[in-house]
Amino acid sequence: MIEAITSAGHEVAAYGLATDRIHWGGLDRATEEQWIAEVRQRFAAAGLAPRTWLSPARQQSFATLDLLAAYGFDVCLDWEADTVPLAMQTERGAILSLPLSNELDDRTLLLDRRQSEEDWIDQLLEAVAYTQTEAPRRGGQMVGFTLTPYVSGQPFRIASLRRLLAALAADPETWCATATQIAEAAATPA
Repeated sequence: MIEAITSAGHEVAAYGLATDRIHWGGLDRATEEQWIAEVRQRFAAAGLAPRTWLSPARQQSFATLDLLAAYGFDVCLDWEADTVPLAMQTERGAILSLPLSNELDDRTLLLDRRQSEEDWIDQLLEAVAYTQTEAPRRGGQMVGFTLTPYVSGQPFRIASLRRLLAALAADPETWCATATQIAEAAATPA
C-alpha cells in the first residue's frame, strides 16, 4: 500500500504511534521523545522519511515542536493559527506550521455536528471562495482540512467526496498541493 501511495505522488505524513498516545502538556519529555523516535524508526524501516507531522488528536506538549525538529520533522499540521504558513521557532530551528481548519474537517462537520454531505461541501467551497476574494489584498491563502477514511471514505459518501475534489481540481484559482509543495513555495522568495 505504501508503494502505491508514494508512486501515485501522494505525500505521507507522520501521525504519531497511535491515537491513544496523545502528546499533551502533562506528558513527560522522555516518553514523548521515545514515541517520536519510534515513529521515525518505523518509517525508516518502511523506507520513508516524512518531513510532515500531525499529532494524534492534534494535541502537543510544551516540548513537541522541539522534539519534532530534533527528529527531522520541519512541517507541522497541528496549529489552527492563520491562513498562511507560519515559521514556529524551536531549539533546533524553525518548523513551518501549515494551517489546518479543524472547523472544516469531515469528522467535525459530518459526525460531530451531524451536517449533511452537501452542507459540508458547500462550506469548504465557500471557504475557498472567500480566500480567493482576499488574495488580491493579502496574497495567497490556505484552506487546510482533513479527510478521515472512516468518515468521508464511507461508500455512501464517495459521490459527495468526488464532487468536492472535482470542484477543487477544476478551479483555476485553487492550487491543490502537498504539505511539502506548500513548504517549498513558502521558502521561496516571491
